[in-house]
Amino acid sequence: MKLCYVPIVRPMFRGAHMGLQERTQAALEQLAADQGFELRISQPVAEAAEAEAVCEQLATDLPDLLILQHVTFATGDLVVPLLELNLPTVVWALPEAFEEGRLPQNALCGLNMSVSLPAARTLPVRWLYGAPDEASSLEQILLSLRGAATARHLLDARILQLGGSAPGFYRIESEPDELTVEHQPLETLIQAVDDAEPAPIPQEPSDYDASQLQEALKIETALATAAQGYDAVSLRCWPEIPEQRGAMACLACARLADQGLPVACEGDTYGALSMLAAQRVSGHPSVLLDLTHTSPDALMFWHCGNAAQEWADETRIEKHFNRQIPAVRGMTLKRGPVTGLRLLENKKALVFAAEVIERPSRYEGVSGWVTNFRIGPDAVSSHDFLGNILEYRIPHHLVFALGDHEAALRETCLWLGYELLEARKPTGVIRWE
Repeated sequence: MKLCYVPIVRPMFRGAHMGLQERTQAALEQLAADQGFELRISQPVAEAAEAEAVCEQLATDLPDLLILQHVTFATGDLVVPLLELNLPTVVWALPEAFEEGRLPQNALCGLNMSVSLPAARTLPVRWLYGAPDEASSLEQILLSLRGAATARHLLDARILQLGGSAPGFYRIESEPDELTVEHQPLETLIQAVDDAEPAPIPQEPSDYDASQLQEALKIETALATAAQGYDAVSLRCWPEIPEQRGAMACLACARLADQGLPVACEGDTYGALSMLAAQRVSGHPSVLLDLTHTSPDALMFWHCGNAAQEWADETRIEKHFNRQIPAVRGMTLKRGPVTGLRLLENKKALVFAAEVIERPSRYEGVSGWVTNFRIGPDAVSSHDFLGNILEYRIPHHLVFALGDHEAALRETCLWLGYELLEARKPTGVIRWE
């Protein structure tokens, strides 16, 4: 992760000579040492020509996040060139050093002016007001840096789409146009299974012996080979694979997730991108699930058997719930906080926090009961969460990250330029646009 700090300091203000810039620099250097990111300190900007020079330097090696700090007030000719770099940007103003006498900095007014300026950019600007040694200031900077770095990683990502979407799954046929999606015919993968060596035998309880898993393990090898050089895969996992190979791809998807490769079921490319974002933010494998059942206080999420082992305390290799052939990974989601994500067409996104709870009931495959939903600042009942999913017309695949990463995923969406859907009171009416 790369952060560039650009102090804006007009020498005529007495606040320019009070060590405020140096305090900020020291705080950022300590944060960089603690968190392991690259910090670049720019020369102070006091004149328009200096702002242009900084822009030229930045253009040769773009940072993930740009911090423009109003140590003092400054006019638009210093700020607009930096804003028009169209980088993820935080404009930060320091509080006044004194409350009487000569106005020390007028930094807050500078922030007010800067965020009001017309500038040719498409990304939003985040504002920050606080002292450099306030924990909340540094926490926000680190959050913005992580979100911006994740957004840049996603925009640089390559997704392999194999075979299109599952038949009749019209909604998940759409694809993001802001990143690289490369298509290959599914038949290429199916034929590659013939010559593939079986992947290693799973070291977990199984309803099958090694000979019965050979075809499923060959699918894993063929899929891993096809995915080399890609960050995520969108796979049309049925009906052709089970019909032509006599085995499911679910176990392959689950075991590749163990190795850090997100594979979205049923050819869902936005699902693959959502999985990649959730994995990047959390540092753990993500999982793609359907919303399948309700109770008065929780919702059941399920899929055929595609999740990494990290999502459960116990796993078992089982038959597919519907086709009754090998093989899927069966599990009950382990209890604890999770974060949900669905990136959507037209640059919209749903991010929510929730909690997996323990319940004895489960469906074959991977399933778990989820409750305590929150969308942004709003706690949402299970009933209302279901209403939001339906009335926003969210696709039937939702992605989950292990742990509470709602703030980081919301920040990532901000720097991707995605509009966040907020909680609303369901009405029982679906609107088509």
